[in-house]
Amino acid sequence: MSGKQPKRNPRSGIDEYGRTPLINAICDGNLELAEELISKGADLDVQDDNGWCALHFASQKREKEITKILLEKGANPNLHDSHGNGPLWTATMNSRDSYEILILLIEYGAEKDWKNRHGRSPLDMALTIQNGLEKVFEQGIAHNGGKRSPLS
Repeated sequence: MSGKQPKRNPRSGIDEYGRTPLINAICDGNLELAEELISKGADLDVQDDNGWCALHFASQKREKEITKILLEKGANPNLHDSHGNGPLWTATMNSRDSYEILILLIEYGAEKDWKNRHGRSPLDMALTIQNGLEKVFEQGIAHNGGKRSPLS
């Protein structure tokens, strides 16, 4: 979001971005409300205008507990956004050396080998990220006379 507060439609609860109250609760970090909405039967697989569902947002925010609850309650781990990226892609992009959400999504059937519209899978992205980080670390050492740098 661009910092602008979405307008809410009081009748449907869906905002101008197509986000449901459940998605907004996850985005706002209000996990208590998210759990309450889930317990009251919120549709877990509604996608916003970009094709993101609750699992995409939980993966982006690295919210392990809400991700687990969504999966246990039957959220589909293979819904794809407008670029063909599923929650596993989002989790890969936002993992930051914490792989619990990736493991959860895979355990609940996320398609590891699904290729997005650009022909890339979550595994491809993981390898790209890893290789990119290795290059950053190598350059950091090289620019420091071969000594360990704050980057290593």
